[in-house]
Amino acid sequence: MRILLSLLLATLLLGLAGSYLFWLRDAPPGHYLTDLRTDIAELGGPADWHGNLLTLNPALYPSDYSSPQQLSRKLDSILLQARDNALLTPETVVILPAQIGTWLLLSHEKPQVYSARSLDEVKLQLALNNPLSLLRTWLFTDDASWNELLLRMKAQQAADDYLKVFTHLARKHAVTLHAGSITLPSPQLLDGRIVTGYGELQAFGLTFASDGSILGPPRSQSLLASSVAPQPIEQTLGEDLLSTQGNGGNGPPLEIVTLRRNQSIASSVTFLRGRLWPLQTDQIHLRLTAATSDSHSQLLNFWVAP
Repeated sequence: MRILLSLLLATLLLGLAGSYLFWLRDAPPGHYLTDLRTDIAELGGPADWHGNLLTLNPALYPSDYSSPQQLSRKLDSILLQARDNALLTPETVVILPAQIGTWLLLSHEKPQVYSARSLDEVKLQLALNNPLSLLRTWLFTDDASWNELLLRMKAQQAADDYLKVFTHLARKHAVTLHAGSITLPSPQLLDGRIVTGYGELQAFGLTFASDGSILGPPRSQSLLASSVAPQPIEQTLGEDLLSTQGNGGNGPPLEIVTLRRNQSIASSVTFLRGRLWPLQTDQIHLRLTAATSDSHSQLLNFWVAP
C-alpha cells in the first residue's frame, strides 16, 4: 500500500512539474496596438541654423515593453515623424527621458502581464515565470523587499536590451542620442557592455554617437537620496556641452537638459508620458509617468544658432 501511495505521489509531483514547465514555455507572442500620435512643437530660429536639440517625451505603456523590438518600434516611429518634418540633421542631439529603460524588465512575459493595472496584480505571475532568476537574486541580495527582488531579478537582461535598443536607434537615424536612464543594481560599463551586480540601485544612462558607439562616461546616480535634488551631470560631446539636472523627490522623474553649442544655449524638460506603473521599493519611490491630459507622444525641437 505504501509503495502504491508513493508511486501515486511521485506521479502527481511529476505531473505538476511537467505542467509548470509547460506553462513556463507557453508564452504566445502578443500583438499589441500602441498610440503612435505625436505632437510637434518648434522653438528658436530657422532650420538652416547650426543644429537642434530634439526632446522626445514618448507616451509609453507596459505593452510597449513586451520586447525590446516593440519599444524600439515605438520610439522609431516618433523619430521617423521627426525626419518627415526635417528635424533630424547630422547636428541633431536627441534627448530621451529619465527611467525610459526601467520597464525593459517586463520583456518576454506572458500577455496577461501587459494588461494589468498595477505591478501588484502581476507580482506572483512574474515570480512564477522567472523562478531561477528570482532565487538567484534572493540569495545574493540582503534584506530586499518583494518589489525590489522583482526589479532586480532581470536587471542584466534589461541592461542588455537597453544597449541594443538605443544603439540601434542612434545608428539608424544617424544622430547623437542622449538615451534616458534605467534603474539597475550597481551597474558598470565594461568593454562596451553594461554589467549589473547586487548592490545599490542606481539610475544609469548612456549617450550614443551617430554610429552607435558610446560617447563619454556613463551617467550614474544613486536613487536612495531621492528627496534631495541630485547634482547636474555634464558631458562633453565634441565641441558641445550637455548638462542634465534631475528634479529628485517622489514625483515623476523630470530632467532639465541643456545643450551649449558655441555661443548659443538650448534647454528642455524631459519626462515620460503615458501610463507606466509606479515603482516602489524599500529604497525608492518613482511615479515614472507625469500626469498628462492626452496619450500623445511629444516632440519639442529647439534650433541652435551657429
